Amino acid sequence: HIESEKIMVASSENSIARDQSTSSHANATNKIIHGEIGCQCINATDILSSLTDRSCTITTSSGQHNGILLTVNGPCVEYDYGSNVCLPHDMMVDPYCGQLSSSSSNIIPERCYRRWCYVNAMECMGASSERVFRSKYFPAGSGVELYYSSSTCGSSASDWEASPSQQNSNHVLGGESLKVITAAYNIVPYVYKQNSNGDIPVVPGEEYYNNTIPYEGVHINYVKSLQQISNGDFDVDFVHGSRASLRIYQGAPGNAAVQDVVDGLVDIVIGPIWITGDRLKRTSFSMPIQYDRTVLVIPQPVLRRSYAEETSKVLDPFTMGVWLLLVGMIAVTAVLSVWFSKKRSKESSVYGRLAVYGRLAVDEFLQKGTFFCSGGVKQDETSSLPRKLLMFGFAFFILIVLSAYVANLAAFLTRSNSSPVTTIEDVIARQMNICAHPVLADDLKLTHPKANFVFNQEGKELYGLVDDYDAGKC
Repeated sequence: HIESEKIMVASSENSIARDQSTSSHANATNKIIHGEIGCQCINATDILSSLTDRSCTITTSSGQHNGILLTVNGPCVEYDYGSNVCLPHDMMVDPYCGQLSSSSSNIIPERCYRRWCYVNAMECMGASSERVFRSKYFPAGSGVELYYSSSTCGSSASDWEASPSQQNSNHVLGGESLKVITAAYNIVPYVYKQNSNGDIPVVPGEEYYNNTIPYEGVHINYVKSLQQISNGDFDVDFVHGSRASLRIYQGAPGNAAVQDVVDGLVDIVIGPIWITGDRLKRTSFSMPIQYDRTVLVIPQPVLRRSYAEETSKVLDPFTMGVWLLLVGMIAVTAVLSVWFSKKRSKESSVYGRLAVYGRLAVDEFLQKGTFFCSGGVKQDETSSLPRKLLMFGFAFFILIVLSAYVANLAAFLTRSNSSPVTTIEDVIARQMNICAHPVLADDLKLTHPKANFVFNQEGKELYGLVDDYDAGKC
């Protein structure tokens, strides 16, 4: 009976051990197939199938069906590429893995055997310790958010990150040949062409349409440097723009060049081309590599030195109100001086007395005005005490006024009467005309709606602006 119990217990323990072993094996298998818990594979089929701009055709023994391109000239893969399960998804699509010929002496890299899958980056970052990387086939700014993990599938991403396919995935253009033009004008040292005489005309002639004559300039060298840095990711074919666009935009070669891009005739326009609101509506621009300053050009200020203007400067230290106050003070002093004087009229009639006192007041006014202008007063020992007190106050008043006047006079005598405009706000306030480049018309009107802009209507762009300025239109 005891042995029987032992056997039963042993059987139970073996059964439990088998169940635990089966469960552990199932969990390990699930991890290998679907990834670690907290960072499992996702289904990215809907995301990849929505990328219609990368659509391609896959031919198999069962027929043809749609797929997507990983790069411009890269492999065409199924929509379930990288989805749902941990697999070596690149074995049959990476040219360095599955497309090696049997006669090739190359050895398939270890990374080709690495299992990986697309995962939810936020979930993995918060619920697991697995390493997650953004897919380099879909970089930031591409509008596609896809992330992968090798460690969740029990693999390592180290050899994958160093693989040629991932390094070459930065070559987003895949050696594409780009047609590049410049606007049909020469701006030294940025972009220009020499004619048959070795000269550089402002407006190029037939040499612009001769693709055998090379472009020169700083911007041309800039593009060539980018081409070298890219290690052959793209090639540049410098061509000329269309005559039709130049006919549409007569005298506006920048707009004509942009139109060639819009029409799909060329891929890129290089050169000093302004980014305006109208052009942004028609096509896209790279980040600016050069910034222009908008400056206000005004004629040389002319100093006005007429006799009347120069002599009027002696009155500038005081305002008109102060001058009137000084005249009033002299008049009051004159009247009080007559009042305090010992002179009395002998006329019996009122009219006669008023006439006498009027003449005395005028005489005193002229005398006190003379005192004021001479900077002093005449001392009269025979005058009464009230008159002496009056003269003392008047003398002190003269002292204060002359001190203030002399202190300011030197500054006003050396001041220029001319007041040239220095900002566009000054020009707008004076309602003056401003000659401006017609390409910037919409932007300038939006920025300064009250300004009187003059835009050349003959299609001469920058040179028309200068012509209008010389003609006195602004």
